[in-house]
Amino acid sequence: MKIKCSIVSGNDKYDVAEFGNSQIFIATPKQFHDLDRKEILITNSINMLILDDVYQLTSLGFQSEIHYIFSNLKSLDRVGLFSTSIPQNFLKTIEEFVKNPKKISLDRKEHNKEEIREFYVEIDKEFISETFKKIYEQSVITKSIIFCNTENDVRNAIIEFITLEFTHISTTIDISKFNELNSKNYENLTIRNLEEFHKGTSTILLTTDDKCHGIDYEQVSIVINYDFPNNYENYLYRIGKAGRFGRKGIVIYFIEKNDKNSLDKLKGYSRTEIKKIEF
Repeated sequence: MKIKCSIVSGNDKYDVAEFGNSQIFIATPKQFHDLDRKEILITNSINMLILDDVYQLTSLGFQSEIHYIFSNLKSLDRVGLFSTSIPQNFLKTIEEFVKNPKKISLDRKEHNKEEIREFYVEIDKEFISETFKKIYEQSVITKSIIFCNTENDVRNAIIEFITLEFTHISTTIDISKFNELNSKNYENLTIRNLEEFHKGTSTILLTTDDKCHGIDYEQVSIVINYDFPNNYENYLYRIGKAGRFGRKGIVIYFIEKNDKNSLDKLKGYSRTEIKKIEF
């Protein structure tokens, strides 16, 4: 009996001959949805589905997306879901579609929270570019990742860096949708991709949580939270990008003045002393 296994990578061109009639299919949720929407997949033939980066589902409207995926897999009898972090409400929804799922958790030994120092800065959004300037002037930074909650916030953060004449930065979002970043006003701006960040051509990466999954770079020395993490899983995910592989790392949270709610959440998340930075 011949078994066809298909693995979708980021550089694959979608081809019916390549991905049709697969018994074993390995992809991310977004890749699966895209292939199915383009009618390239023959979902009735899939017996085993492996989804990596299932955290993507939380940004896709995961309950409807999970229902969509599993309702299109009539003959599915094996499924494997992999992610660096999975929220509890996600697990409860999965149990509606998967019978008696087994959960396997692995300790990430290369990440040691004791090597990470956490700080917060009280900021005024109108003067946030000055905060960025002071951080980068007063710190020795190899590479940094700046986390935002939405693509619009990434755009805003990029504009803050432009005012500081930081012209070589990387981002995971598609900037073509933002006309202001493609105007002549920013003709000196060079938005680079992840590969350039990996090579070190740019040392600053602006991203959202869902667009940063699967990215691991040893040289990241500082993580900045432009927006406060939406939940505990995002908190863990973000600090995991600092202090990789036994190295020391710094995590900074931007918290607006008088935002006691976020500060209390942060102290509850961390359970360690978080010092306030004064500039």
